[in-house]
Parts: sequence; C-alpha cells; structure tokens
Amino acid sequence: MKQLMTILALVLAALLVSPPASAQQSPGNAQAVVFQPTAVANTSVIASNDQANGSWRGAMFAVAVSNFVSGTVTVTVQAKDPVSGNYVTLLASAALAANGTTLLTIYPGIAVSANVSANTVLPATWRVTLTGASSPSMTVSVSATLEE
Repeated sequence: MKQLMTILALVLAALLVSPPASAQQSPGNAQAVVFQPTAVANTSVIASNDQANGSWRGAMFAVAVSNFVSGTVTVTVQAKDPVSGNYVTLLASAALAANGTTLLTIYPGIAVSANVSANTVLPATWRVTLTGASSPSMTVSVSATLEE
C-alpha cells in the first residue's frame, strides 16, 4: 500500500508541474514570447534579444497590435551572421496600422508570399525588430511557435 501511495504521489506531482508559459513545448513545436506587450511610440527600432535556435526548422510569429492610435509598425525577423555579428532580414511584415493579429511564417519549402512567409530555415541565432513610423502610438506583442 505504501508503494502504491508513493507512485500515486509521484504521478500527481508530475501532472501538476508544467514548463513556464514562455516556453511551452509539445512533440512537434515549442512556443516562446519574443516581445511582451511593448509600447511603440517613436520611430526608433526596438530589437528583441538574440534568440537561440537549437534544432527548429522554422517558426510562425503572431504579431498582436492593440491600443492603436496612430502611425505604423513594421515587424522583421532577422538572422544573425555568426562571423560578422550583422543582422540580415529574412521576413518583414507590411506596415501594420490597426488593431489585430498578423501571422508571419518562416519554414523551408513553403510558398513565398510577400510580407507573410519566407521559404528558408530558421537560423541558429535570430531576433525580431519593431520599427515605428508616422508618429506611432500602439502596443505590440510578438510570440513565436517554433516548428520541427
């Protein structure tokens, strides 16, 4: 009976423990928050930290714009060149100028669509940038679902 109670306690403990919301993972993908809600209120570039890619082939990025008042924001996904440290744009959204959610996808073999998808692999190191224009005033968040 004592062994059965120990096993039940271990199973229950395993069910109650889950990874943090910023790194949920299932067999085919993982999710990461790239930008928490961020105020875009000038025309400077806001860059995420470098993101390390272990073995993911691609990603789908959900860009959520809220509290829109004015201006535009363009979201880019950039690869970091490991030799020079320079960034190269893989995909850039259209200028976003309203509340709503936009999906951007990077994955090898998919159809290319301007400002929506890129047929390439997600590099070892990447980042996301937000660039405001025309007196922007809005809140933007970006999450990524990493795909095998």
